[in-house]
Amino acid sequence: MTRTVRGKFDNDQAAEIIRLTGQNWKKNKAAYVARSKMNDFSGGIYNSRTMANRDCDGTGPAGAFRIGRQVCYTVDSLCEWLIARLGA
Repeated sequence: MTRTVRGKFDNDQAAEIIRLTGQNWKKNKAAYVARSKMNDFSGGIYNSRTMANRDCDGTGPAGAFRIGRQVCYTVDSLCEWLIARLGA
């Protein structure tokens, strides 16, 4: 059993926060996130260079695509990827 320590979240709580962030992003911005906006989406946890490295080594979110010169991720695939990384 995982206990919540003051100021920390267990994985279920963190996953719910990630899902809510994704829902809010889709409601107020778009159904996708540009790699350059990853810092904003993740609250500073991941930046665009980290995501480029993850994509290059095949460990990034599934379904990355380009719009012009921007690499983008769907909000849903990005949320799934972040949730999967909670245990890493």
